[in-house]
Amino acid sequence: AITSNKVMATLPPSWQNLDNLEKIQHWINEREQEGACFCIVNKSQDRLLIGLLFLYIDQSLKEIRLGYLLGEKFWGQKYASEVIEGLCTYCNEHFSGFKLIGGVETNNVASIKVLNKNGFKQQGDTINDTLFLERLF
Repeated sequence: AITSNKVMATLPPSWQNLDNLEKIQHWINEREQEGACFCIVNKSQDRLLIGLLFLYIDQSLKEIRLGYLLGEKFWGQKYASEVIEGLCTYCNEHFSGFKLIGGVETNNVASIKVLNKNGFKQQGDTINDTLFLERLF
């Protein structure tokens, strides 16, 4: 499941313990109030929902903060790399001068690799075991 404990383990504490549909719906509504929430689907499997992408755009700071998660059975299959690569292409075309920023727990090596592979560089110090990586467009 997309919101399993293992999937959510490296995410903020308020994003943990989503163990029933009501909690999941409330959590998604909160994310949508903070910014945009996009479904990540596998087109080759009848548009199967495999993850979620979150974007928080701050026009005044010219920043876009991103977050994403994938169901555990989709880890290691390059879906995250494909999503971030597509997002970077879109930002390059539509958000010139903006920074795209991802905060990743230091033990989430796979996500750090995904961001590095797509041109993100570490910015500043690690805060509360969270590494911040950004890419300028």
